[in-house]
Amino acid sequence: MYVTDRAMFRLGPGGIEVLELAPGVDLAKDVLARIGFPVRVPAPPRPMDPRLFRSDPMGILAEFRGRPSPRQRRRPEP
Repeated sequence: MYVTDRAMFRLGPGGIEVLELAPGVDLAKDVLARIGFPVRVPAPPRPMDPRLFRSDPMGILAEFRGRPSPRQRRRPEP
């Protein structure tokens, strides 16, 4: 994974792929036109979490505490 202030990328089987875009970023103008190498766009990029760009805390602790643990996510064996 490669994360910048404009987009999140990953190295896929066919090369670098765009996965997510920052709020207000134009894929063609702000990302693809400024990169000096080919980048794949296999699907419309998802928006990056806008909390990443705020100066105050993201508030993700409550989200993590509310998720089931890996043990709770396991399905019971038949």
